[in-house]
Amino acid sequence: MRIHQRTSNSGQLGTWGETFGTSRPRAGASASAIAVPLERLWDAYELLLDVHREVRPGLIFALRFVQGSLGHLAFTRYDRTCVIELDGVDSRRTREFLSAAWGALEASDIPHTHHWGKINRMTPATLQRSYGDVVARWRSARDLLLPADVRRTFANAYTDAAGLTSP
Repeated sequence: MRIHQRTSNSGQLGTWGETFGTSRPRAGASASAIAVPLERLWDAYELLLDVHREVRPGLIFALRFVQGSLGHLAFTRYDRTCVIELDGVDSRRTREFLSAAWGALEASDIPHTHHWGKINRMTPATLQRSYGDVVARWRSARDLLLPADVRRTFANAYTDAAGLTSP
């Protein structure tokens, strides 16, 4: 394993693959994440904490700060993005919290997106609210790149339910 030393940090550094090994999903775990513009972080965080105090799920919050992406449907779409990780035990209470948290965010004026690869509430309405006219541009690009007879190859029940593709 190749390890690099930083002069400003006595810790060890490595590539992503050198730092993290493979892992297997564990039964009973829940993972969700919401991205918000950095300038709205504390509004979103307080809102989520209020829901957390009420429901008391078995999960923790973690904050990850990332540069925004220019990808049409990038989850980290804000110039300066904060990802609020919501990870913990998969239980009725955790799912109740996630549903209530998503509802509270949707009822607020806080821009946000859901992590595509984690538990989320992606529907045509949330897709439109999160990405606006970019969704139409993404669909146009998809239609331009993929001939009609192969589009279903790159679609599934999830993308259909989210409103990205058609059954």
